[in-house]
Amino acid sequence: MTNLSQFNEQQIIADHFGSHVGTFLDVGAAGGVSLSNTFALGLAGWHGLLVEASPTRFAELARNYVHRGGFKFLNAALWTERKLMQFHWNEGLYSSLIHKDEPGLFTSTYWVPTVTAQDLKDIQPECDFLSLDIEGADMLVFPSLMEQFGGCKLVCVEHASKDQIKAGWLIMFQNFGWKVIAETPENYIARRC
Repeated sequence: MTNLSQFNEQQIIADHFGSHVGTFLDVGAAGGVSLSNTFALGLAGWHGLLVEASPTRFAELARNYVHRGGFKFLNAALWTERKLMQFHWNEGLYSSLIHKDEPGLFTSTYWVPTVTAQDLKDIQPECDFLSLDIEGADMLVFPSLMEQFGGCKLVCVEHASKDQIKAGWLIMFQNFGWKVIAETPENYIARRC
């Protein structure tokens, strides 16, 4: 299997689920192939919902999946409430609802609609695996995702090698009854205890 995820997360995920074929939720899906934690699952028969806020990345996502059935797509940003928000875009993969004061990081800013975890639940009622990579807003929306998707068995979340974020995730996981089963240079993979 060709590795498409950042640091072989797709193999850790595949090993966890074995022959099980289920459903996923990929929030921050980008183009859906490069650096994807869910593309390999789709090749193995999984189906799911791919969410991407950037219209540019969403168009790429649609092109990459045009000949594949069983997937749902949503061009919106996940937030704690529904509203229009400023989206800070970068030509590379880093784009976010949360602005960072780093010169040259964002090349443009525009407004995007947001959806809530409940909205996602209405579109994709089940979720065995959650991939969450929304550049700084991850910990803000994770509790609502866990509330909506109580049957989720495995998550992959970005910690970006930042000690403060890593510590926050460990506390969050403990509070929700999750256990880290793998750590890569950029992500935690955790399962329910």
